[in-house]
Amino acid sequence: MKQSPWTDPLVRCNVAAFSLWVLYVLLFNLQLDLGFGDCVRSFRFYTVNADYLTERYTTWTSRLLIESLLLPLARNPQLFRIINMVVMAAMPLLVFGLLRTEKNGLHRHLWLVIFLVSLYPIDNMSTAGWRATFVNYYYPAAAGIAALSLRRKKGWQRYLLPVLLLFACNQEQVCFLLTALFGLDLIVNRRQFSGADLLPLLLCLASLIFIVTTPGNSARLYSSALLFEPGYLDHSLLYKAYTGFEETALHYFYNFQPIYLTFAVTLFFSWKRMSGVRGRRLFFPAAVVFVQPLFLLLFGRSDRFHLLAPGHLLSFGLWLQFLLAMALSLGIVWMLYCAFREELKARLALVLFALGFTSKAMLGLSPSIFSSTLRTAIFCDFILIWLTLMLIDEHRFFGLQSDRRPHSAVPVTALLVTVAVHLFTPTIGRLH
Repeated sequence: MKQSPWTDPLVRCNVAAFSLWVLYVLLFNLQLDLGFGDCVRSFRFYTVNADYLTERYTTWTSRLLIESLLLPLARNPQLFRIINMVVMAAMPLLVFGLLRTEKNGLHRHLWLVIFLVSLYPIDNMSTAGWRATFVNYYYPAAAGIAALSLRRKKGWQRYLLPVLLLFACNQEQVCFLLTALFGLDLIVNRRQFSGADLLPLLLCLASLIFIVTTPGNSARLYSSALLFEPGYLDHSLLYKAYTGFEETALHYFYNFQPIYLTFAVTLFFSWKRMSGVRGRRLFFPAAVVFVQPLFLLLFGRSDRFHLLAPGHLLSFGLWLQFLLAMALSLGIVWMLYCAFREELKARLALVLFALGFTSKAMLGLSPSIFSSTLRTAIFCDFILIWLTLMLIDEHRFFGLQSDRRPHSAVPVTALLVTVAVHLFTPTIGRLH
């Protein structure tokens, strides 16, 4: 007689965790304040037609597909709530579908993915209004993850891939990431590729060319410079790269970011397990983990706006901040490389970290980096979740061995705490 899957405590744990996640998504969306933001001020007054798209293409943006979805949602808040519930509820499943295989230890641990996804500070999606920010950032992230998980699928699922890619790559940061990842996939697996496997990369490259050649992007860059920092476009490329790096370091290293901190702690114990180091040699790796609270005590700490202040190159605090950020970045690279047994996995982890960090730092090309810092970090956040899951699987943390099953109370309690923090944080859906 076949045994019921409900006798497996891990199955019950996964169902309980997903049920909690769906409940959180439902409550979160029902109490969202949709009475502010770009949709209220602007988008709800327009409809999708050739004149509107032509004007946006020539004067403001290349995100024509994204705005074609945004405009109907701007006029119908209830439709947005329904779609948003579906996308948010599906996000852990998309991440789980991307990373789980029968060969790794993650294929039966959905609860772990849900827990990590629930750490994302969802109030970052309110910075330009909930509807505009979700559609421009969260939805492309979900579409990009889904596209990556479908790259090897056969049958009807492959027909979804071009649609997902066209939407996801309409967002500049996602287009950069997907182009790099599909290009890397082609290089690593070139002997197994067929002509049809080139389609995703070609779509990504076509989207990238469209973004670069759209006149509206150049016009928005110029107007953003006039609004935020006149003369910013006259700075050298090296200075803009420095600004992007510093802004990214400020966001992750010197402020409380739960996803980064979870990644750093996991990286520290993974590296320690591989290296067997003890005593004083643990000081620098520990500093990588605990730099966020320690930096609050650092003399000369500067905020992001001091990066452009007159005489900033003579600021001791900024130089100290820059050198520390460089040391931490190199330390993370070194620890990531040492944390994996296989060379290929180590190289993949390094590429993912570099791509995630670059996807945030590349916004240094525009002065709007100072006004959109929170929402633009979502793509790097999900790459850090990816890396955290890779490290957990590599070292079989949380009892990922096939002969061990975590007690249901541990992950479900952790998820409950995370959900409670989200629900009772006053910035979520109540204040703007």
